[in-house]
Amino acid sequence: MFKSIILRPSSTDNRVDVGVLAEAMVFYQDVELFLGEGALENLVRQIGIEGLFALLGSGHLRLTCLLDIAATHQETRAGREVYDFGTVRPFRRDGTDYDPLDILTRVFDRATAKRGKSRRTANQLVGSVNFQIIGTGIADPAGVSGLARLDLDDREYVQSAVGDALHSMMPGYSLPSGWRFAVHRTQQEVLVETNLDLPTLNREYAKLPHLGHGDSITIAGLICWIQEARADIHLASQRNAELATNEISASIIRRKFRNIIKVTNLDEVKLFTEITLGDGKAIREAINTGSRGIQDLLNLLDEADRFLDWVDGVPEDSNLVGEYARAVTHRGWSERLPSKLTRFFVFSAVGVLASARTDGLAGVLTSVALTAADDLLLDRLISGWKLSQFVTGPLAAFTEE
Repeated sequence: MFKSIILRPSSTDNRVDVGVLAEAMVFYQDVELFLGEGALENLVRQIGIEGLFALLGSGHLRLTCLLDIAATHQETRAGREVYDFGTVRPFRRDGTDYDPLDILTRVFDRATAKRGKSRRTANQLVGSVNFQIIGTGIADPAGVSGLARLDLDDREYVQSAVGDALHSMMPGYSLPSGWRFAVHRTQQEVLVETNLDLPTLNREYAKLPHLGHGDSITIAGLICWIQEARADIHLASQRNAELATNEISASIIRRKFRNIIKVTNLDEVKLFTEITLGDGKAIREAINTGSRGIQDLLNLLDEADRFLDWVDGVPEDSNLVGEYARAVTHRGWSERLPSKLTRFFVFSAVGVLASARTDGLAGVLTSVALTAADDLLLDRLISGWKLSQFVTGPLAAFTEE
């Protein structure tokens, strides 16, 4: 654990939480940040071009610019609302793609309003940035949207995932008994049948901080989290990395993997162990409030570098996870910060799955009802992929010093 992690802001919100990025860089040896154009512009507006160069030059951060973003489409056909998943990608007026240099120039133009310098800056940075579409490596020609559509065919999963999203968006709110959210999918469209009272939900939602989850609760907004979770799973699997994500996507991903395991003879395996640290340090908050800056973060990373050799020795099912996390955050200026709760979901079934592989589980898997995408994910888990999660949601409440 703590070797590598990916971080991708939700497609529903272009804001980059620089404090979360800072904490991920402190905890993990290698961080890869996936950003669309809008999110990259937001990051540059917050930390400046110099700050971006400094973070990329630290050796702790890699940047991948996504050429498209996941989206949920909604339209009215024959008097009824229909939905579908897709991705959105900017094109030139003549229909051709922007090249990487043009993309960075556009971002810097908008973020800095210094058009004379944008092209030169883009030239300096372009060789340090990876560019890809979000569905790179997916056999389905529809990419991540095609996989998310297949997820909609599992009605139990969809209802549970929507429930997870609502519980995360509205902590403490109890959904009414007998609530229903059913998806009916054809080749051309997705229909949703639900008895959720959206006006009532939105009145309650308006009383709460939205935490980047959108200004209102909508049908399209709820099913979009199915695709968001699938995108996070794909990118983390592709990089063989752990995942830093928001509570909604994290909870849906855990449910997805429990459902995959449920159809095997390993349905009682505990996949994730939650570790909540009560004495984590409020690095995220210090960065986001401006009381600490990029240079302070770089100094803290230098302090944390001495623990890099420890990373290989941190087992996923051990209290050493907590010890390591405390060691790297209780250093330098961060040691004087207020304490807060920090949460990890540690993937704890590696040994069991590896044993199952050697004991002949592969023969069992060929007969179970999994989609090709889920079958591939199960194979990745059996092969040793450890999808531990650093959860960046609202649990990070402050505790007394």
